[in-house]
Amino acid sequence: FSLDYVFTGPLTTIFTNDVRAKYLQLFSFLWRLKRVERHLSSTWQRHVNSASALRQLPELDLVVRKCHILRNEMAHFVFNLQYYIMFEIEGAWTELVELLTSDRTHLDLDAIYGAHEAYIDRILERVLLDGSAEELLSLITQIFALISKFRTTQDVFYDSAMGEVARRAAAEARAYERVLAGEWGTTDKESDASASSYYQLTPQARAQHVVVDRRFRIAEREQ
Repeated sequence: FSLDYVFTGPLTTIFTNDVRAKYLQLFSFLWRLKRVERHLSSTWQRHVNSASALRQLPELDLVVRKCHILRNEMAHFVFNLQYYIMFEIEGAWTELVELLTSDRTHLDLDAIYGAHEAYIDRILERVLLDGSAEELLSLITQIFALISKFRTTQDVFYDSAMGEVARRAAAEARAYERVLAGEWGTTDKESDASASSYYQLTPQARAQHVVVDRRFRIAEREQ
């Protein structure tokens, strides 16, 4: 998703195709940043909504706690990056306004065009989009991808965990009915299925967390 504008004369004199391409580059980066923020917000919401049910799976406490810590560290990175970018954009905007209002007697179309182009170039430089910090921008892009992967793995984890909670609740209900009927509450087959489900869920969740966590910390240290 990206944001673009359609200009007609005389605004096309200021907002040329080259200038619009620079705005599109900036908007694309900001939308990606907003997207990963949304991913983390969605993951946090799942944490909150599932907290009560997951108490029935104490075996997953360590995994859940580590996921909480990683999500908080990712959110800290994203929020700080957002603050930095917004600070630089607002600063560049203030500089542009001061330039255009300080001496209007010498303000012609060429001066306005030059000031505006310098404004957008200044923003791209300060938010690392001008090509002067490609390695750092590549690391940020990698972190964005890791956050998206983290969101995906968390969705799979919570779907599996909530499915296990529902399965155990159904098994308990069936066992209670059998006890009332004078039968054994749980069969050997059901016990084996329960163990199999648990041993599949926990190692996968831990492995996925370890991979994302290590890659995130490596990318963060290299900045």
